[in-house]
Amino acid sequence: MANNADAVRVGGATQIYMAPVGTAFPVFGTAISTTTEWIDTGYISTDGVTWNFDREVTEIEAMQSLDPIRIMTTKLPKSFQFGMMQSGQEQFALALGGGSWAEQGTAGSGIFVYTPPGISEVVERAAVIEMIDGTITYRWLIKKCQNKEGVEFKYVRDDASTMPVTLTILAAPDGSEPFTIETDDPAMGATALLSADGQRVDDDGNVVDAEGNKVDTDETDETEARKARREADRAKVGAK
Repeated sequence: MANNADAVRVGGATQIYMAPVGTAFPVFGTAISTTTEWIDTGYISTDGVTWNFDREVTEIEAMQSLDPIRIMTTKLPKSFQFGMMQSGQEQFALALGGGSWAEQGTAGSGIFVYTPPGISEVVERAAVIEMIDGTITYRWLIKKCQNKEGVEFKYVRDDASTMPVTLTILAAPDGSEPFTIETDDPAMGATALLSADGQRVDDDGNVVDAEGNKVDTDETDETEARKARREADRAKVGAK
């Protein structure tokens, strides 16, 4: 891909929504804020959303080689983190691992009491992270996630209180992929990839050049054959 400023993304408007695991994801293009199932976590800190895609491997070694002969992937830990600036029941549940709020005394007292979660309580959520950059929208659809980290926050007089959370992406309940990404970004359409033999191919399997233009493979094969013959001739001359 050539240099293209229009393909540079900025997460200027990002919202994070939570819902019970198994909740149907909103149809792309519809406003998530109009749905009742998905709770908007509100303002997040200017650090934005940080994604972490890790990979744990085991290297298989052999006596005859100083280098690994194979690498086996054993785990693919995935997580995302962000700082919640607003206070609400969902924010406290995510940060503190559950618990409940109840109005104290008679209805209408306006006094609410928080009860911490029990030892066996687990807060799992489905999540949608929506990033809008001008006319381009990205939606990360997380089927199941959980905060397994501790949380530290403070109340000070000169800054907003922020609850930072790190949510681990868990296996999907139905055995499908744990997350998907939806976007209307044109940069994601018909992008040339490298085939197994190192050639660039498009979505239809055609060999293309660096700009995505179709290449005549017959001509390429013929050129490579001529190159191979020249190298063979040079080798013969050198041998003499």
